[in-house]
Amino acid sequence: MFFLRRIVQRLRGPNYFVGRDLEGNRYYEHPSLLDDPRPRRSVKYNGNSDDMHRYIGGNKRLAVQWSSWLTHTRPDAPSLEELQADLIRQERVRRNVALLEARDREEDRLRLAASSTPSATLSPPARQAENPPASQTADPADVPPAKPTPKSLGNWAAPDSDEPKAWTPHAATRGQ
Repeated sequence: MFFLRRIVQRLRGPNYFVGRDLEGNRYYEHPSLLDDPRPRRSVKYNGNSDDMHRYIGGNKRLAVQWSSWLTHTRPDAPSLEELQADLIRQERVRRNVALLEARDREEDRLRLAASSTPSATLSPPARQAENPPASQTADPADVPPAKPTPKSLGNWAAPDSDEPKAWTPHAATRGQ
């Protein structure tokens, strides 16, 4: 088999066909002209020169498997079966993303609807008309102690006024 491939390579020239992708682009490998042990790898885009500009411009991309082969990250060229399996995986991921986004939008819509309408489950405040006032029935031991006044708290308590006051910095004195 290797013998036949070498004969075909000599008849065709130094380039030899390695494979193609699902869009019809063809990939070639040929020996390096320099002393580089790695062979040169190239792609011939399917169609006219405008197709090449679509790939270079950014709205079309080569398959990741072929890109890694072109940069010598991957030693062997990908097969068509591998490319098709990856295409199926990408479609499955897109469907799952669409399902998750739809579910998130629905949850956000329900959350907004619940927060915008007043809740009917809240009951009005209970009236204590039938209960006598707490001061008449409570024992003196059940009554909480009164809050201390700021003067009884000592020097650390805040002053009565919360208004800002003027402040002038003092120079530090040395040796004290």
